[in-house]
Amino acid sequence: MSKANTEKLENKKEIPVEEAQEAVPEDPQAEIDKLTDRLQRLAAEFDNFRKRTEKEKAEAADWGRSDLVKNLLPVLDGLDRALDSVGDIEDKWAEGLRALHRQLFSILESEGLSRVPTDVPFDPNLHEVLSVAPVPGAEPDEIIDCCEPGYTFKERLVRPARVILPRVDQNEESNAEGEDAETN
Repeated sequence: MSKANTEKLENKKEIPVEEAQEAVPEDPQAEIDKLTDRLQRLAAEFDNFRKRTEKEKAEAADWGRSDLVKNLLPVLDGLDRALDSVGDIEDKWAEGLRALHRQLFSILESEGLSRVPTDVPFDPNLHEVLSVAPVPGAEPDEIIDCCEPGYTFKERLVRPARVILPRVDQNEESNAEGEDAETN
């Protein structure tokens, strides 16, 4: 036997037989099942942790991009106003302006930007009322005009659409309520 092996044997503590027998569980299969269950739970916990951190990382990246998108919205608004003033002019510079607008909007759209619809009834979660105007026969929640488009990014509101709603006179409301009561 080598000197190193002899030293290892001398350094080992001898465990009395009684202690060794106490260290062995009464039902080894139950102990194996318990440890297997514990290992599976830890593996599942770790997998959930990994998925959660990946999701949080993706959300943080989306918020970073949303800041960039917010900063580009005034540029998009400026292009919208420029296109409104150009109208139907067919010069090359006007076509270039239209192409630039389409390109910028399609890039932002591919990243997750979309316009807030204004052809739907007023929704305070998506629209901001800038003004009211008298419009006979209009529904109270009907959007008459959009002053500034609103946008969502990855289904989160970035900027509400700024809209004009009809002014509903108290007389019209009370007449409509009176007519409803008469028909019932």
